[in-house]
Amino acid sequence: MADDMNDTPTLKEKTDDGTVPTGIGDHDAFGIDGIALGLLPRFKDVRLERQFEVYYIDYYYRFAQASLCIGLLLIFGDFLVDRLAFPGAATNLLRITVAMPILGAAIAYSFFSHAREHWQPVMGGMLVTLALSLFWILYGIDREGGMGLRSWVGVLNFTFIEFYIFVILGLRFRVALPYGALILGAFLFAVHHGVAAQPGMFAYWAYHVATVFLLAGGIGWWRELLIRKDYLAR
Repeated sequence: MADDMNDTPTLKEKTDDGTVPTGIGDHDAFGIDGIALGLLPRFKDVRLERQFEVYYIDYYYRFAQASLCIGLLLIFGDFLVDRLAFPGAATNLLRITVAMPILGAAIAYSFFSHAREHWQPVMGGMLVTLALSLFWILYGIDREGGMGLRSWVGVLNFTFIEFYIFVILGLRFRVALPYGALILGAFLFAVHHGVAAQPGMFAYWAYHVATVFLLAGGIGWWRELLIRKDYLAR
């Protein structure tokens, strides 16, 4: 019985060249099963980390393309419902003429032959550009009397973009984190200049949007940890 238990296979005991990755099976305060836990999770074995990077980019590339198409449809849906509810809000048209072309350019870029190698930072940059355009559009809709930045629609747009970059788009956490922080900073800047200039009210907004950022980032971190554990188990 003891021999049978010892023969039970463990999580990915060897790399592709037949060597045992460093740290596999180690359980300590800073890692589990060869994964070094921290702000940016990674494999303790450098070769295994490089193999994972290649696997991740190849596997999630098509998911990213599908996610961009979904984002395109959602922005078009936002345009339609605003058109019905606030037909006089001319700024709403910028969703079609500015925001959607940004996503369209990201989708087009993803089909170039060299895009696969650089798609994560490029898509992160595209999403920051999209966020800036949407915050500007929402601010304009506010000025026209519609549901814009200062309404629940503004917070909903910010929430979706943060989850989009940390979870839906499929970026690795180390790539998504700086772009997500840039989007947080941009939204807080927009709130300060267009919604809540008073310190007390700005602090109120900042607290709630920061919790959204931490929630999206936390889920994105946990998602990558689970992907790494699944990779080890293959």
